[in-house]
Amino acid sequence: MTEVDFNEHRGNGTPPILNEPKSEVFGVHIYEFSDFRMDTLDKTDHRLLCKGQPLHLPPKQFLLLKLLVQSHGQTVSTELLISQLWPEYDSGSATEVTRRSYHWRLDKQISLLKHTLDGGRDIIQRPRGEGGCRLAAVIKEVTAPIISPESYDDFKFGNWILFSNNGRAMTAFFILALMVSLLGFSFPGNWQGISWFQNPVAILCLVQFATVAVALIGSFITFKHGREFRSTNSTQDTVVMQASGYTDVDEWNNAKRRATLGLRQYIKYWRFLLACWVLLYLALFLGGLPIQTLTSLMPQTLGWWRATYPHALPIAATFFNNCNSLAIALCYIVLQSPTVSGSAGRSGRQRPALKGTVVVGLLLIILFTALEILLSSRVVSYELNWLRIADVISGIVGGVSLALFVGRIQSRFLDPPALLPLAFYLYVVIQSLFVSIGDKSQGPLIIEAALILKCLLYLYVAWLYKSGRFLFYLVRMKPLFENVNANWKDFFLNLD
Repeated sequence: MTEVDFNEHRGNGTPPILNEPKSEVFGVHIYEFSDFRMDTLDKTDHRLLCKGQPLHLPPKQFLLLKLLVQSHGQTVSTELLISQLWPEYDSGSATEVTRRSYHWRLDKQISLLKHTLDGGRDIIQRPRGEGGCRLAAVIKEVTAPIISPESYDDFKFGNWILFSNNGRAMTAFFILALMVSLLGFSFPGNWQGISWFQNPVAILCLVQFATVAVALIGSFITFKHGREFRSTNSTQDTVVMQASGYTDVDEWNNAKRRATLGLRQYIKYWRFLLACWVLLYLALFLGGLPIQTLTSLMPQTLGWWRATYPHALPIAATFFNNCNSLAIALCYIVLQSPTVSGSAGRSGRQRPALKGTVVVGLLLIILFTALEILLSSRVVSYELNWLRIADVISGIVGGVSLALFVGRIQSRFLDPPALLPLAFYLYVVIQSLFVSIGDKSQGPLIIEAALILKCLLYLYVAWLYKSGRFLFYLVRMKPLFENVNANWKDFFLNLD
């Protein structure tokens, strides 16, 4: 029986590294032998199964079995096993007493492993005269996409926000922001003579402005590194192609390119949405300050400007609310329809329809704002003026665009938790109440609910990106959207 030497795979005389076997470079990390199934990259209790049931192994025994499995029935030398299980062992400088001690440790681990693997049957053998150990079983390699370092269960939404480093940090920050905003309902009296602290609307707008601003800055870190496609023609890429429903390699490569571009466009519009929210709540905050307070906190020219043009900040708030409706609509379009043309090739040009949506949307917002400025200057009372009518229209448009977006992200391909879409549809109702956001009785409740749902939406979008769900959706659903009319035509023509 030939003895295995993993050093030959490394091309030098350095000690072999168990975590970098040649087979794993090509995506093979699941092995089946006898009644066992072993996943060398899984970090959960399911990394070793016996007849479908989890079988727990201590770390040393798992490493030992891993090395034997990857030798494919060949004998692994004693020295190699010891060096892998105990990296501190140096065979060149070890004394005879030390060598015997480590040999005894290895014998103990082999004995324990043999006992664990179904009562010590001869699945692990130590051939006489060869001084090593081998796995006496037919070993089958199972090609599967690598999920390491996190397991599939780790990327479920609830687990991700509570236990992953990124999710836990974002969740903790949003909880802190919500706790601060809750204090806005009962903030005591004045602080250093600033009377606006008696206005809960101003406090909550300030908290929401700061929260979204931090989220916007954090998005350049959160959405920088996510799940990506592996190199073309690799084993993992072939498995992902099949899992995505593709059989033609050229079509698959084009789909990957388009999905990647679509994801980049989505992140760009998502950041645009966050920026609109930041400016919206800044305008609402400044609009909620008394003129005297604004003058004392900021340059007097700003206070004079506020007194001379009292409608400027409410109009600005409506403008930014309309911009966030446009941003939500753009995010919806990216998910709803192809974002690059089929003839775009490697350049990945945006579809003219998407560019047209941006241009037309901005023109409509500008015209709407100009009309609002023109008409509001003729009416002083806010109760029945054009400002209020404009806020009603802006809220309804925002609610419609958000409803379309929520309808798309509740797709089964994105796998949202059961109650999350209901919460987002509640946000649709809140968005349509934009006209009441400045009201001192209803405004605080609306703003507080909006902050809670914004935090949930941000966490969900971040999870979709980090888990690869967005990429899977874009590459898997695009063909369905593009071919639906052709498929319907074939279906219709063959009906009785």
